[in-house]
Amino acid sequence: MSGPKVVRIVSVEEKQQVVKQQQRKIVKMLQTLHVFVQQHNLLAHSLIGQLQHRRKDYEALNEDDYYRIEAFAEQEIQFLKTRLQELEQELVKKRMHDKNRIRRIKMAAHSLKQAYQQREIALPETIATLITLSPESNSNADQLVKHEQQLKTALQALTQAAVQPSKTLSTEQQALKSRLQSDAAITSFSTWLTTYEPKPSKQQIRLDTLLTYLSLMPPMPLRHSQIQTFITRAEALEQGIQTTQFAVKMDSLIVDVSTFIQLQKHQKQQQEALQHYQETIESIEPENTSDMLQRIKQVLIILTKQTEREFDLDSFVQQAHDYVETLQNDHAADSRRHAVLTGLQALGYDINENMTTAWVENGRLIVKKSAVDDYGIELAAPSNMQRIQARVTVNNDAKQRSMTTDNAAEEAWCGDFSQLKQTLADDKGEIIIDRALAVGSQALKEIATEEWNETQERQVRYGRQVSQAKGKQKKI
Repeated sequence: MSGPKVVRIVSVEEKQQVVKQQQRKIVKMLQTLHVFVQQHNLLAHSLIGQLQHRRKDYEALNEDDYYRIEAFAEQEIQFLKTRLQELEQELVKKRMHDKNRIRRIKMAAHSLKQAYQQREIALPETIATLITLSPESNSNADQLVKHEQQLKTALQALTQAAVQPSKTLSTEQQALKSRLQSDAAITSFSTWLTTYEPKPSKQQIRLDTLLTYLSLMPPMPLRHSQIQTFITRAEALEQGIQTTQFAVKMDSLIVDVSTFIQLQKHQKQQQEALQHYQETIESIEPENTSDMLQRIKQVLIILTKQTEREFDLDSFVQQAHDYVETLQNDHAADSRRHAVLTGLQALGYDINENMTTAWVENGRLIVKKSAVDDYGIELAAPSNMQRIQARVTVNNDAKQRSMTTDNAAEEAWCGDFSQLKQTLADDKGEIIIDRALAVGSQALKEIATEEWNETQERQVRYGRQVSQAKGKQKKI
């Protein structure tokens, strides 16, 4: 079919740009995961291998992956996000367990302190230190084992002293003494330690979870200061008496921490969006010196240093998004025009560098071969070049014109269009036909001689204006 048709052009440059954009998103997510596992010492050999293997796969993506890239990127990013969430949850679970382990050590140490005081035995300094431990101290496994060993040593010393006579004991202390002296009471240190298992409230568990997630965020000066304030408030609550005021303060702290986490997550998302926009601009136009690119860089510095800002971040991110979207659309449209005109020139059509500008200005362009005076091809498209309408046109003053010559012109265009399609395919571009009519099914569009000549002259004139404008810019 070589009557009028509506087609879509996908240039190789457009394919490459789309693939690179999705490629950057995947690699960025991979880097986020890699930084997290490094920061928290989670790099098992199997995980290292998986990440390295996936990175090689991502870097090997090219224009041949154009049609599967978006679905593939979405799938891979979701996989990496899920893996990151799993690692976060595992780490939170471990740290929550360690917090309760510290609480148990503190409770046991406090009980030992009372027993030592009652028997008028000097309290080991190690036990006094254990009483002041904070659940937010993030002690590692070796430190916790050491603390428990210190408890065990102190308990053994107290057990040996328990057989010695002492002054009158309180009911609680007498019970402790009885347990220490009973053959069946303490079968092991671990059994004794479990009697001090903490039972945190739902509020405490919620607060512990939030503070733990907060501790997993990358360290930054202002963020660290705010986190430390939250920890200080939490420690004060833990050491206080659980009154009605206690519950109110606990709820207030939970709300504050939760709000802070949400704000940090949102800012991180916006920061990552700006980083993506910067990379996209620099990828499309390596020599871009636009005001928008400079502002993006400045805002990223402000966000990284967490300095005070006097602008609406969300509004600026939207401005950056709109700028990049326009830049991408313009670049894609330019690459489509270039692909079509280059292909037509290879087929013998009279094409010059002025025609691109003329096409943009007019929204339509008529091209023809020098050996054919009366017939040409009209290419009409909006500025974004999303779709192109292509059809054979004829000068209404054409001599020796007939139905036969009209059909012959359309059939000639049929062969040229097939070759144009193959030319773009050879360059890894593509022409997709949305709609097409058969040869002779519709009368050719007639163009008056004056318009025909004016169209050709205008295309040359636009080109000269652009060339002169560029020459003046260079002189300036």
